[in-house]
Amino acid sequence: MDAQDVRIGLVLNGGVSLAVWMGGVVHELNRMLGRSTAARGWAPIRGDQRVIVDVVAGTSAGGLNGAVLASAIARGTELPHLLELWQQQARLDKGHLLKTMKNQAGVDPSHGQSVLSGDFFEQQILDLVKGVKPGIKAGEKPQDMCLLVTATALRGGLVELREGDETILQITDRRRVYKFARNENRKVYNPTSQLFEADPHRDAFEGQDVDKDLARAARASAGFPIAFGPVWESPSLQARAVTPDNTPSWLIDGGVLDNAPFIPLFDHLERTPVEHQSTRCVLYVTPSVAQRSPISPLAGSDAAPPWVSILASLWDLRGEADLTSAIRSLRDHAARSKASTSDILNLLGSAVSTDGHQALSKAADVLLPAYRRMRVDGLLKHEFELKHPDVAAHRVDEADIEMWLRNGFYSVPTSLRPAVNGQWQWGLRVASRMLRWASRAARRDNEMQLSARICAAEHEVGALTEYVDAVVARSESLAAAASVVVKSGILKMLARQMDNIVTEWGEHWNAPAEHLWAAILAVEVITQARDFNTGMAPPPFDLRVISPESPRAHQLLFGSLDDAKPLFGSPEESGSKLYGTRLGHFAAFVDDHWRAHDWIWGRLDAALALVRLFDGPAGGVNDELVKELLLDILWEECEILTGAPAIDRATPSPEILCRALYEKTRTAVHLTDEQIRAQAWASAQVDSEELINRVFALPDELADTFSGPQRWAMEGAVRLARMLVENQRAGAVASLRADRLDWLG
Repeated sequence: MDAQDVRIGLVLNGGVSLAVWMGGVVHELNRMLGRSTAARGWAPIRGDQRVIVDVVAGTSAGGLNGAVLASAIARGTELPHLLELWQQQARLDKGHLLKTMKNQAGVDPSHGQSVLSGDFFEQQILDLVKGVKPGIKAGEKPQDMCLLVTATALRGGLVELREGDETILQITDRRRVYKFARNENRKVYNPTSQLFEADPHRDAFEGQDVDKDLARAARASAGFPIAFGPVWESPSLQARAVTPDNTPSWLIDGGVLDNAPFIPLFDHLERTPVEHQSTRCVLYVTPSVAQRSPISPLAGSDAAPPWVSILASLWDLRGEADLTSAIRSLRDHAARSKASTSDILNLLGSAVSTDGHQALSKAADVLLPAYRRMRVDGLLKHEFELKHPDVAAHRVDEADIEMWLRNGFYSVPTSLRPAVNGQWQWGLRVASRMLRWASRAARRDNEMQLSARICAAEHEVGALTEYVDAVVARSESLAAAASVVVKSGILKMLARQMDNIVTEWGEHWNAPAEHLWAAILAVEVITQARDFNTGMAPPPFDLRVISPESPRAHQLLFGSLDDAKPLFGSPEESGSKLYGTRLGHFAAFVDDHWRAHDWIWGRLDAALALVRLFDGPAGGVNDELVKELLLDILWEECEILTGAPAIDRATPSPEILCRALYEKTRTAVHLTDEQIRAQAWASAQVDSEELINRVFALPDELADTFSGPQRWAMEGAVRLARMLVENQRAGAVASLRADRLDWLG
């Protein structure tokens, strides 16, 4: 990328103990940003390039790590050392993640809910977030940040699909997206003074309950079912939800329904003005990009796989569907972005430089009736959505469309002119779209003063849009709302503002304002006549992926791959190198050194992916600089694990570093499943009967609600678990323990 700012939209997913690997990724990303006092190795790679993370969308383990990173950036302070959280608190033993069955009163408060202690986990997250204190120095400008955390509601609200006034389908929407945003330039419109004022709620990372809400959102998003019990959606957290349903509910892991939260991220990018020249990068952090199919027939047999294998694979198959959907979403957004930026700007530039605006206007004249009809249809749908947020789709009656076409409406144009009688006639969302075109043109042409004025105008139009939406939502009728808007004078104010922007834009393009206006309005009609879109397309973006499946570390650090195997395994094993992918994604919680192993790999994998942000036209970053960066990471982690700088930092040897780390961490690819499971049982220090009770024991009031077949199924599961325990005592220790943990995990 070139010397422009690089703005990163970060998307994180993953589950359970893969949070440790992801913590290493976030730690290294923070070092790359230059926000860490210990950022050795990155300075010669980053150079003068300014890199900013301004939006984070996280689910499951990604929601947790992302919440801490976003809080640190928004508050202008150092990122807490996440390894301390995962090493000290994420232990699979009593007093830590493995909950104590009974409290001092002899009662288990979460009887039958989960194996691990969600309350302990949430308290550790809260303590961590509380430690992220505001640290912006005097004279420094704070950075804007948007954090989006997903969760799944057990009690979803009903969403209706309507045909006119008739409800033809009801579905349950259990998705939750919680938003914490800091936007220093965000404004609100005061209709009394007719002035724009700073939004008093422009910083959602400040306030009385924000730390609790951040911790609760992160805990809910990472609440893997059975491992952790559900958490209740508090009123303050519910107020931060951007999803339409407002029914309070118990919350579980966000990855159940959306393990790749690209859509919330793109929704935010579409609505956010950008003032400075920048290149947008979407950075996708996922531990399972190329996950192999877990379902396979027995070796050497044509028999179908057993039902136990299929059942254990359902979660992974859901993740595969998520990834497929995410890739399609990325393709769609990339296509929309390209069509809405370079193509439209090139069309506008060509039209005003060759008098092509006249041909465009002729085509737009033909399409204007269809455009007006589409605008009225969209207007009536938008009004209905504002008043009925629980309705997913609504078909507008044709008679209503005809009525508004006859009567007219302030945001449905009657001609290809920007204003009529001094009043803007295209609506606020069209104004936003046109300003976005102007902004991208100004930044492309390096007209930064014009870009700053357009950005300020975008914030003001955003404030007007919120004001008008509120008027429509509370008005008895659309006609009454229209009367308020017209009398307020904002349409005349908007007409003047838009004309000033387009006039200055035309001056930079050496084009008369009337020619540019003709081209802009014609392009709006031509592109939107078939299907009016109230939103904007996201900015153009490059996609980067951080995953554990790249073998490049072997090639950079070692001349011989055999020398790499103690820590790295072979390149072919890179997809299964993490403890976090073993034991139903729980294995990294078993042992301190296993967590250190996954943490180190998170840092290495992140470094190898992030250096590509600085690839220039002449090629990639010098391999020697990348090797020095990796060695620096290994040296630092070796010093932490051994407790002393026992190795000469001036000339670190990859072989010596890897051997020292291997002695502490044991490489995951070298341990069999039986060895990992045996260590898990030894570390957990929990009786088999107690584990069964944790999962299958139900509160009396809940057990009474089971019907005959449901009760039979539950009792059968308990009998099966007890049978496994008896067989274990009889001698089938390793295999039965493995089977049981696979089943429960």
